[in-house]
Amino acid sequence: TAITEYAWGGDDTMNGATTMADELGSFGREGLDIATRWGAPASPSLEAFKLYTNYDGNKSTFGDTSVGATVVNPDNLSTFAALRSSDGALTIMVINKTLTGTTPVTLNISNFKSASTAKVWQVSSPAIVHQPDVAVTSGVISLTVPASSITLFVVPAAAASLTSLSPSSAN
Repeated sequence: TAITEYAWGGDDTMNGATTMADELGSFGREGLDIATRWGAPASPSLEAFKLYTNYDGNKSTFGDTSVGATVVNPDNLSTFAALRSSDGALTIMVINKTLTGTTPVTLNISNFKSASTAKVWQVSSPAIVHQPDVAVTSGVISLTVPASSITLFVVPAAAASLTSLSPSSAN
């Protein structure tokens, strides 16, 4: 399935950016084979696109295997999640579509053994801003996000316990 030559407009607004993030998350979740953007998006929509493809300037990307993520009111808040095969991290995109105020967000992570902190990147203006790390406590992340914003959480997998093995000598 493909979507060709899409462009919804408003690329130079945060509304256009949240729309871009929402549509890209939907494309991935639904397993779209190809989507062709008509023209390069302007910022801040370009920054929304980069959250999925190069959020840190080091070509780090959103995960490549979609996992379930739900919210109570998707008209105000969307979320998408995926596992990244390159390092096993869980990536979670939270899109706040409300126009005013802030929104408290609680992410309940299940069936994933996470590290104790998650990295956070956010677009709430024409730029991606690396935010302070947040705690992951018993599989829960809590944070308040600004209106008209897109927040990416990168949750590393818990470090595997390494067992020291000594080679045995053969006689």
